[in-house]
Amino acid sequence: NSGFLRCSRSVLPWPTLAQTMATVCNASRVDSGKFRNPNISPCVAPVQHVKPTATDDWLLGERPATWWTGKHPEECPGMSKQGVLQVIKHPNLDTCTRDELLDYFDNAWTLTEVLFASLQGEETFTRAPYHGLRHPMIFYYGHTACVYINKLRVAGLVKDPIDPYLEVILETGVDEMSWDDMSKNEMEWPPVANVTEYRRTAYKIIREVFETAQLPIKMDDPCWALAMGIAHEHIHMETSSVLLREMPLQFLRLPKYWPAIHPSALATQEAVAPKNDLIDVPAGQVNLGKPVDWPSFGWDNEYGSRSLSVPGFSASKFKITNAEMLEFIKADGYRTERYWSAEGWAWRLFRNAKWPTFWLPDGPAGLHKYKLRCLFEVVDLPMNWPVIVNFHEATAFAAWRSHRDQIPCRLLTEAETNLIRDKSGPEVTLADDPCMVAGGADSIEKCRANLQLAHGSEGPVDACKPGEKGFYDVFGNVWQWCEDPIFPYGGFKVHPLYDDFTVPCFDGRHRIILGGSFISAGDNGASAWSRFHFRAHFFQHAGFRLCVPSDPSALDRIRGSPNVFSAASAILDANLLSQFGEAEQLTALTGPALDLVRTGLALPQRCADILVSTMSSLALPKTRALVAQSCPAGAAATLSRSFDSVVALSPTLVASESVKTLLTTGHLEVHRTLEGELQQPVPLSIPKAGPGEVAVRHGEGACLGLDESSGLYQGAMVVDLLEESPAPKLLLSAVAARVAPGGLLLIAGSHDWGKAGGGQLGGFRDVS
Repeated sequence: NSGFLRCSRSVLPWPTLAQTMATVCNASRVDSGKFRNPNISPCVAPVQHVKPTATDDWLLGERPATWWTGKHPEECPGMSKQGVLQVIKHPNLDTCTRDELLDYFDNAWTLTEVLFASLQGEETFTRAPYHGLRHPMIFYYGHTACVYINKLRVAGLVKDPIDPYLEVILETGVDEMSWDDMSKNEMEWPPVANVTEYRRTAYKIIREVFETAQLPIKMDDPCWALAMGIAHEHIHMETSSVLLREMPLQFLRLPKYWPAIHPSALATQEAVAPKNDLIDVPAGQVNLGKPVDWPSFGWDNEYGSRSLSVPGFSASKFKITNAEMLEFIKADGYRTERYWSAEGWAWRLFRNAKWPTFWLPDGPAGLHKYKLRCLFEVVDLPMNWPVIVNFHEATAFAAWRSHRDQIPCRLLTEAETNLIRDKSGPEVTLADDPCMVAGGADSIEKCRANLQLAHGSEGPVDACKPGEKGFYDVFGNVWQWCEDPIFPYGGFKVHPLYDDFTVPCFDGRHRIILGGSFISAGDNGASAWSRFHFRAHFFQHAGFRLCVPSDPSALDRIRGSPNVFSAASAILDANLLSQFGEAEQLTALTGPALDLVRTGLALPQRCADILVSTMSSLALPKTRALVAQSCPAGAAATLSRSFDSVVALSPTLVASESVKTLLTTGHLEVHRTLEGELQQPVPLSIPKAGPGEVAVRHGEGACLGLDESSGLYQGAMVVDLLEESPAPKLLLSAVAARVAPGGLLLIAGSHDWGKAGGGQLGGFRDVS
């Protein structure tokens, strides 16, 4: 039973809603713990309710004083004269006082509790979201506190756990790798009171660490964990707000101290969306990457460097509005398959999506009249607000506009988005970084941006002043989806306090979002350096703007690649020569040195022979084999003579295409470097492959795209790949998980960890 309480342009009468909430439903007894997607079938009939237990009383209506585990909102930094709590500006970590750092911590901590004060009754904390792709709200209520404690323990600043059980079940969130992966929440969750007391104890411990922390805080200091904890809190304030926006309103109450919805939602006259003209942007050089000495917290993917020249393009002055999206709906865009990617169309069918997820039909479908669900209100659809969609919907809209206008439309890339900003890269100073300049109270005035809870919702696309180049909402209001998958800049390094923050998402499936939204705070979107990423089906407070490139063929060059392994052609050619060539083709050395080079020839084939012979001696079945290598031609050909089928994974597209050609035709021309830029073509031929079927695949990301859908293999090989990976443990775990029970995994490598982005795998001496 989903159902939304509906209202006209005015907001819901909250005293009446509070009375309604006096009978909060025990939802799991009504619909097996699943919400129906309000995007499919909003229910206007009365919802069945079950009388709450006495223990629910403190979770109904305005929260009692015992709810607040840190600073009470009225005593918290960021409390405005209007009686609402807003994000305060990020302290300069080089120069800030301890009090300024503590204020920033308290502000983030209490804002989380203000947000969660919207949930009415115990059951609303433990119900799974309608899509089943994320944990219930009780997880996120305790998650940020648990991560604080666990990271402080890793940093050596806290010795003992508070509650080992809670610090396990509330530590690791979920990243829905597929829109139909719904098996996340089969467990008993702790009572809200237990988690509240955990937060109370955690707050005291964390504050004590702040009070004794050595200042200033630098990236390589243990106290970086404190800054990380605040940034992590900000992330989950925003993602939790999206989950609340997906909940039926009868389970929520507008919390006291929360900023009001944008005032334009209360206007008596319907607003008209501004004409969304295209603005020409000349070609330019883009330099990306946050300086390591920038005095604010940053996540690992912000650091490093990338420089490229970007051809000229045109981009929409505003982010795409609800009015423009309505045109797409009326043109039957949601039902026209040719506008959608294969994955996007499958998602649309699975969800039966007919309009954006936060739109609610207000009458018969053909009437095309809608309302908009905000966090705690339903209002008439504001035509001049930016539309909130996922990546699939954004790209479908762009394809439709390309067809309608007969021009090549797409989303902007990360590099192009930086070009429409007033400044980017080395040009950015502290005065240009929104989160360092203002908090929510003065973000609109000082930064021309609806950021950091300046308002409690998105607002009109032309409400804030434009930048110097004429673009509106370059920062804030809603995030902007980009064409790029999240990818590492050159010199990327993981941070030892959070080594799996970004690396698991270098898989080609997580798309970059930039610019932040109305609720984004600090390094979570309100920074000039922020770059976040979500799966294409994921809903965030995110929209998009259109790009019309002058050179459509340049997209692959300017769009970032998630490939975290080297793809240099010279390295590939040398690799192939080492497998199928002669020692003299690899080096000018002679004598014993040349003999030493010969010992390394055909290493993958010899490793494959070892795997096959060992499996034969153990009488293991040779049904399916997996080989993961930068260039898996020799190993795949060898294994195909003994296995029924072989899957050959290469982390680079160019290598996988070369391997396909070599295995299909038996021939390939490579180039041998003679001196400097002088090269000599060398034709390669390989022995005939065996009868086993060979599938060569480009494995994207740190895990090479391996997941449950990859199936199991009786034999597996990883050759010269762990040393090149930025996350060797992650890669090894992904491969090992695909080895069938009783199967065999062979690992071979140079042990040259100097070229690994994530450090060596590590080892130990067996002294038993």
